[in-house]
Amino acid sequence: HHQVYRDFLHPAYVVQALGGTASETQLSYVTTGLSGLDGKPVHPQRALSLGPVLVAPRELEQLATRCIELPQPGWLEIESADIMRDLVDELRAESHDTIVSLQKTARWVRDIQPTPLANETDKILPPDWVRDGGVYLITGGLGALGLEFAKHLAVHKRVKLLLLAREPLPPETMWEEILSNQTASRVAQRIQSLRDLRAIGADVSVIAGDITRADSLERALRDGREQYGPINGVIHAAGVMDDAPLMTKNAASMQRVLAPKVDGTLNLDRLITEPLDAFILFSSVASFLGLPGQIDYTAANAFLDAFARERQERAPGRTLVINWNAWRDVGMAANAHRHQTEGLEPNMPCAHPALDGYSDIGGQRTFVRTFSRADDWLLSEHVVKDGTALLSGTTFVELARAAVAEGRPGQTVELSNLTFLSPFTVAQDESRLLTLQMTPTGKDACDISIRGGTDLESQPLVMCEARSVASEAPPTINLNLIAHRCQVRKWTSPDGYLDQNFMAFGPRWANMKSVQFGHVEALVELELDE
Repeated sequence: HHQVYRDFLHPAYVVQALGGTASETQLSYVTTGLSGLDGKPVHPQRALSLGPVLVAPRELEQLATRCIELPQPGWLEIESADIMRDLVDELRAESHDTIVSLQKTARWVRDIQPTPLANETDKILPPDWVRDGGVYLITGGLGALGLEFAKHLAVHKRVKLLLLAREPLPPETMWEEILSNQTASRVAQRIQSLRDLRAIGADVSVIAGDITRADSLERALRDGREQYGPINGVIHAAGVMDDAPLMTKNAASMQRVLAPKVDGTLNLDRLITEPLDAFILFSSVASFLGLPGQIDYTAANAFLDAFARERQERAPGRTLVINWNAWRDVGMAANAHRHQTEGLEPNMPCAHPALDGYSDIGGQRTFVRTFSRADDWLLSEHVVKDGTALLSGTTFVELARAAVAEGRPGQTVELSNLTFLSPFTVAQDESRLLTLQMTPTGKDACDISIRGGTDLESQPLVMCEARSVASEAPPTINLNLIAHRCQVRKWTSPDGYLDQNFMAFGPRWANMKSVQFGHVEALVELELDE
């Protein structure tokens, strides 16, 4: 696992380190086994480096990057010297080519060329790729794109469909009740999609399993084979998007995006031993474009592109990778776009006074609050001397805590990896919307992104990770003992305010009575006016 990811994590950590510098920097990443132009097998994990290479200069203007491929080891000693000279020349050259392959007889540059499609554009898959009565596994099978392709197969052939999903659907005995009472829920929509597939004539079954875990996938495949027999083809449509600036990414968040496409693909390749008619991988134009906020998503799709080349040379049947653009009304990008509108229409009230309400779309909660200086002391009493009102850092912390605690009475909220990126400011006569998105990452855990305005794809103001934990009795603290240790210096406020000349505070900030300093700690006494 770590051997596979190191081709991504190493350059990702390097660009994050360079992102903290102001000086212009040229980063060249030298690798082998990327393209297969040397006639040797492609190593798909090497393509993971293209995520940092393509995305870093889109986010960090002081950084220029490129990837240089050399032939794989095994060339003659005299050829080795020639290759090294070519590499030195390439490093010295002022080239704007981002991906270059230096081979023994030529210098190759990656480019995109138009390719004419067949006239019958409705036939996404050629007829001979799908057999009547065939068994086809679709990963991400209950997602919008997986269901769209299940429908396509069912329309064109009499097929048996295994839809792989992380979570099973409720028993069929409950479907009528769910369709009657929860028509707008995600579960109801998926149930209706399955009924539509069966109405077309498809034999459909949902198998539950985590594609990123080999043991879970193996159990799911065993269940599928027991129902339908050997698998004839695979459409790998599973994927995760989690756009965020690369400087805010950590290993855990990036691996969550990589896992379905990297671990999932390798697990499918190892555990499906039948000779497949077709192995179809759903990639993205991100693997060519390197879009901002998608260092991990770009890498994951570049891996799929390289894996398709490698498997086509190694395994029977056809291996195809499709670099999709955003689908209208379907898929992850469409879901993200829908969140920009649906997610900003709260239909659930909040108990906390600083949040107006929230909506829940596909398990992702979006909280909203409209702030104005006329109505909110959080702004009107926290003003920079130039007249700009802004929310305090502790307000963001409280908003994150309150969002996680909503509907979880008696739970303690733990926040980690808290990052402040930009302030939330409001002009004198302005009202401004604040949005807080909670994206589940596990049991009782989530990522939180707080933004200003309605664009849920914009850079967050504040980001953190959160989880709810069982409440425990707080430890007893001996204040007298701490005060005894804090005898180095004592500061007392005459009016309750800290001396901060750049801020104009309101009366609710007049709560600082005293500070006692020790050698390694301090004791602060706060008191609110009744």
